[in-house]
Amino acid sequence: MARTTRTVYGAELQNCMFHGIPYQILPNTTLNEKLSIRANDFPAAGQYPTQRYMVVGNGGHFFAAGADGIPYIDDNVHRVSDAAPFRLVPLVLRLENDDLPQNLRAKYALRRSELHHGERYYAYYARRIDMTNVESKLRKITVDNGTETVVPFVPNNSNLNPVPPVTPPNQSIPALANGDYLDVSMLITVDFTPAEVQEYINACTIIFGSDKYAAISEVGLVTGIDKLVPVDGAGGTSFQFNEIIAAQIATHIVRYNHMASNTDGATFTYDAGANEALLTEADEGVLGVTTLP
Repeated sequence: MARTTRTVYGAELQNCMFHGIPYQILPNTTLNEKLSIRANDFPAAGQYPTQRYMVVGNGGHFFAAGADGIPYIDDNVHRVSDAAPFRLVPLVLRLENDDLPQNLRAKYALRRSELHHGERYYAYYARRIDMTNVESKLRKITVDNGTETVVPFVPNNSNLNPVPPVTPPNQSIPALANGDYLDVSMLITVDFTPAEVQEYINACTIIFGSDKYAAISEVGLVTGIDKLVPVDGAGGTSFQFNEIIAAQIATHIVRYNHMASNTDGATFTYDAGANEALLTEADEGVLGVTTLP
């Protein structure tokens, strides 16, 4: 199971959008600052960043040994204040004279020139998420002695004409209690083609010296704004590039994926909905908000 940490920056953005008040980008919170890419570009008045991007890293895990001496992989868990992955890795790293063609370049952002082992490369740290078929869905989750049944939630007339429930005094809920819960699910799927997996393997091999480092063990879901800007190309050329400004991580996801073992392609699926379960009726008689384990 992936370990998910929603950042305070994403929470503040949601709060400002919900209440229609200006959102201020604070210093030391953007990936633009970390990478020195358009760090001083900010949203226009009334413009809000949206979560349509992702970045990756290979610092979300460590190797430990159990009591029996057998090694295993464990997670480095992010704090809500972490504004970047533990070890940010570019998704693509191309020699300057072998840059991505325009049609492939459109998928990526946070582009900069880097020097590795005496040679100049163009690195692409962010990837756009295709939101074309993404849907937000209300769900009803029924829990019975630890077993969950999930069905779509369809509001009816009783929701517009509620009656007060009869409940005993509040009690604490150590785990998801028996009863009915509602949440909002929005599944985001990102497919890596075999060629895209190989791009990441190549980047890790160049930076770290071996494809053994080609793991994705942390993913950052990123909010930001597209902006067309002039950038340098090979041989002193320049062109317009669709960059991201105000790029902030809204959610950290830690789960180990060894990309060098996925040369046929890889698929990452995340639930970006408001999936903190909202308790409606429970055997314990508690009304309130709890969190899925």
